[in-house]
Amino acid sequence: MHSKLIEMPDVVLSTILQTLDFRSLQSLKKVCLTFRNFINEMKSDYNLLGISMFYRPTKIELWLRTDDRYLKFFYEQEAEGCLMLEERRLEPPDRKIMVQSKNFVEVFLGDFQNLMDHQKSTLEDLWIYIQDQFEEQELDEMADKWMKGIQSVLKSRSRILRVENLQMLILSQNDVLRVLPHIHPMFLKQIGLNHTIEWPQRILVIDEIVELEQWKNAYELGIYRCVVIESIRSFTHFSKVELVLKECCLEMLYDLKEDLCNSYYFERFNLYIRSVDEQDIFRVFGPPISDINKHKMPRKRCFTRQFDCDQVLEVSVYDMNLGRNYKRIIISRLPLIF
Repeated sequence: MHSKLIEMPDVVLSTILQTLDFRSLQSLKKVCLTFRNFINEMKSDYNLLGISMFYRPTKIELWLRTDDRYLKFFYEQEAEGCLMLEERRLEPPDRKIMVQSKNFVEVFLGDFQNLMDHQKSTLEDLWIYIQDQFEEQELDEMADKWMKGIQSVLKSRSRILRVENLQMLILSQNDVLRVLPHIHPMFLKQIGLNHTIEWPQRILVIDEIVELEQWKNAYELGIYRCVVIESIRSFTHFSKVELVLKECCLEMLYDLKEDLCNSYYFERFNLYIRSVDEQDIFRVFGPPISDINKHKMPRKRCFTRQFDCDQVLEVSVYDMNLGRNYKRIIISRLPLIF
């Protein structure tokens, strides 16, 4: 059967390969060397929907999402080299390969290069997590090599990678800058940044990130487990935001109100602010009404009308018991009822 396929014109065979997913292409590459070379030379699209990568000091996990399953691969450092394992829940036993005299980061990066050489369609999700670095101030040698390798692979692509949702677990903005500039700015919708050290103990500086086109074009933002130092206006173009700000002065509150009142895309902001005067909030957004929410939590609410539309901003303020005088401010948009 495969001899008849090989005899097909290249354009016909290429059209057939475009309909296959990652797992089918990998199976076809094992049939014969001719198929393997043709798929590699044509760089047939793997049509992956998601790629998730998790780094630990002696192990890397790679999860690939197709339209009907997750494929999981593990790269573990052993004394004699790298042990590769493919988890096969539906087709046991697991497949194991020992790569002699190579460390686990090098073997992983070789496979990641292959994935990026073939991925042409848009990824719905790209997750890059640096784990088990909780007491560190900077990446260990292998983690740094891993991130530099990912950056190098992304830069080597002939076409910039298209991703809709980027999620990263990081130590500093340098980790983000190795990835985010190499994502297509017109396709990126959501950015999620997690810190490896629990907030409020950690400060995240993002002054370089906020200048990127990818940042300016995205719709949703979440920054977790750290306190952010940045002007409020670096976030008001987003539709949805959740983060912790170090401070928000009266001038920043006026900027926030002005930008959100003029925004057509704004939906919801969930802000935790370490240093903010509650009276400044009400001075900007209006006099408060005290009540409780559906979870029986006390709050103060105020309302302000958006410009040139029949919408109002609802601002809910909560006192948070987080070891400091934190305020949680939820801003959402409601229709104006006459």
